[in-house]
Formats: sequence, C-alpha cells, structure tokens
Amino acid sequence: MNSNEFVEVDKDIHALLRIAQKRNRKDINWLSKKSDLSKKSKLICKAICDDNLFLQNSLQGIDLLSSRDICEELRQNVNQLTLMLTENCNLDCGYCIYSGNYQFEKEHSAHAMSESTAIKAINFLFSHKKKEGKAYISFFGGEPLLCFDLLKKCVKYIEAKFGNEQASMSITSNAVLINDEIIEYFIKHNIGMVISIDGPGEINDRYRIDKNGNGSFKKIIGSIKRIKEISVEYFDHYVVFDLTLVPPYRVGEVEKYFDEDELFVGKTINVNLMNQGDNSFFEKYGLTEKTEKKKYFRQEKAMLEKYCEKVANGTIKEYPFLRGYFDSDFFSIHLRNDLKLAKTHSFTHICVPGAARLLVDYSGELHFCTNASSAMSIGNVDEGFNERRIAELIEKYRNILGGDCLKCWAIRFCSICYIHAMRGEEFCKRKKMRYCAALKRKLGKQMRMYLRTMHENDGGFDYLADYAMKND
Repeated sequence: MNSNEFVEVDKDIHALLRIAQKRNRKDINWLSKKSDLSKKSKLICKAICDDNLFLQNSLQGIDLLSSRDICEELRQNVNQLTLMLTENCNLDCGYCIYSGNYQFEKEHSAHAMSESTAIKAINFLFSHKKKEGKAYISFFGGEPLLCFDLLKKCVKYIEAKFGNEQASMSITSNAVLINDEIIEYFIKHNIGMVISIDGPGEINDRYRIDKNGNGSFKKIIGSIKRIKEISVEYFDHYVVFDLTLVPPYRVGEVEKYFDEDELFVGKTINVNLMNQGDNSFFEKYGLTEKTEKKKYFRQEKAMLEKYCEKVANGTIKEYPFLRGYFDSDFFSIHLRNDLKLAKTHSFTHICVPGAARLLVDYSGELHFCTNASSAMSIGNVDEGFNERRIAELIEKYRNILGGDCLKCWAIRFCSICYIHAMRGEEFCKRKKMRYCAALKRKLGKQMRMYLRTMHENDGGFDYLADYAMKND
C-alpha cells in the first residue's frame, strides 16, 4: 500500500508476512531470531524498516476540497456541460434509469428544455469555464433527437459564442431516428456521436424496445451502417458506442458480436453494467438477483482470462469489446503512481460536484453529472451554483468515507465516486461499503491476472499508454 509496488516472494516469505501482519512493527525483529528462516526474516525486516514495504497503513486523512477551494473551482474551472434536452424517449428500455423501475429516480416524461433555458445553460458554461482549453458540450435525454430543432439552435449559438475551435460537441443517442439529414448535419458541425447498442439482435431487443414492444436493433444497425456509408472518416473519428450488460447475462455472446463484426473494428466501445440498486427490475422480469450475479461473475472471469491472453500474445488491439471492458482497470494497475504514499490521500474520481461534468435538466436545474441521482440538485441556471449546498454534500460524503478508507489496501486504485453512495437525496454508508467490497474482490482478481500476464509478456500492457493519450 505505501510503496504501490508488486513484490514477488517465495512461499516461506509469504508465510512469514502473513504472521508479521498480525504483529506490531516494533516487534518485527522477532522474525530474525528464527534460525531456520533467519536470512529470509532479515530480508523482510529490511524491506519494512528501510524500504517502507509491507506497512499496514501510514495515512492520516482524506483530502477533500475546502469551502474556499470549492468556490474557486466552480467559478472558473467548469469545462463540461450536458444538456438534457428532453425527458422523453422513443424507446422503452426495461433497464433504463428513467424506466420507472428505480425507486429514487424520475420517470420519462414529455418535458422538454426551452430554447431560453438552453441558452442560459450555455452562457453559464461560458462564464464558468476554464480560461484555456476547449469546453465540452453534450446533448442528452431521453432521446435528444426528439428535439433536433432545438439542438440545431444550440449548435448555432455555441459556435457563435465559443468559436469553432473552442467547443467540442457530442450527442448520446439510440440512433433510431437517424437519417441522412441528421448525419450530414453532424458531419458539417463535427458533432461526435455516442450510439447505444447492447449486442446482437436477440440480446439488444430483449430490453431496447419501442413503445409498441418492437425491437430496435434493425434500425440502430441500419443507422450505423448508413453513417459509415456517407463518411468513413466521420465514422472512424467521431462515432463511439455504449453498451449495457443486463441480466440474464450472455457476456460471451456480446463479446463475440462486437469483437468479430468488422463494423466495430478499431472502434471505442464503452461497456457498462445495469444500475442494480433500489429497483424492481428483477421482480418485473422474473429474475433472481443473487443467481444472476453468480452467472455474471463466472462470465466476467472468462472474459478476464481471454483479455489477458490477448494482451500476452500481443493481439488485444483487435478486440474492442475486451478493451472497453478492462482497459480502464488495467490502466490504473499498469501505470500506477510509484510515489510513496503521502500522509493524506486525494481520490482522483471525487470531483467538485458540477465542476467536472455539469448536467442541466430540462427545467434548468443543475446536477452533479448524468450518472448522479436526479433528486440531488446543486443549483439552477438563473441563480447559479448553490455553493453552500455543495459544501454540505461534500462534508456529508467525507463522513461517509470515514476511517475505513485509511486502512484499505486498495485506496490507490479506488474508483469510488459520489454515485456509489447516493440513495435519493442522501448518501448511504451501507451502499458505499457494498461497492468497496465488490471493488476489492474485482481488483484482487485483476492484480493476480496482471502479474501472471506480465510473466508471459512483460511489455504486453505497454499499449495502455495509447489509452492514456486517448482519454487525456
């Protein structure tokens, strides 16, 4: 934990370390008195005393921003805005966070953003953005293409306000409503597309259905192919895919589809898991949550082994699904910070709410991001950020973290965020602890596979430097 290093040891030293973990550091020299293992005992003592290896803990606190820092961050460091143009959607996906199956989330509605609210939101970003670098603006829903006329008005205003080189735009869409006019418009204005598709027809159409219960796969895949027909260059550089793994899990079939279909060669595929807290999804579809989790863990293990096999033999770049599934996790392991652990620790995934990925809903309310609870507002476009509210939320979250994090061996790899403790308008420690336990189980498996793969090919994971550049 302190050194962030992997140290290979033999069975004897491993056994001694297990014993030493239960001892106080001051008493560690008792190991050197064991005549049969004296040399190995002395190696352990040296590693502990001289190199600070194997220490249980040296952290004294968790760094979260002060109220003053929060204000500065919010006033001049916002660089990403998501406009929720509408709460309406042309599909009725069974696992969607707005499907009505989630206890603390709103449902789809006919509400749509007004042009006035959209302009206020764009002006808000302009007045709070970083002085240097691009601003990022994305269109979200619901299905934002239901408001294509409003989207075009927003684009016109953004280009006039920011200039062509100072704002990057994208849209998250189910692609069902895509036509040539829309494609040509996105190409002309360099608007990136994030297209949602969950796998081959049978799997995609289990939940991604329209209001009449009809599957969406044929329309989605038709739109994707049409985009590529009109402009291969645009398709290659501006189109990425989002998929969600949903019970009953068939991960192997999904992987085979994306990794073997030439349409997805070289593409970025973001792999997500369905939100599973506080919902009636399993009951509605006659599934047992515990059984499905067991199935998922078995399938995830098979995918992990396949991923590491492809890394070891140098062919991983040919497998976009596997990369989308695991690259982020192994990036944090392979390119980990090798500096000694400081007295306090800052979580890289814990932002100032609203500063990193500000979401503005149809009514002009400000929210953490697209993943956060819709019940947790942090201001509005007329009055701005509610800085006191944000400071209170950060302090509540600090209390949720407590002392558990200071003792955790996985703290330097931790991807915990506000959303992992959110339950409606409050933070829930029990939810946070469940996430922590699952993360440590996953991380332990991945570290073992990482070391095994490094033995087979010590340069296999070096390609992740490209991942860092792409996500910088």
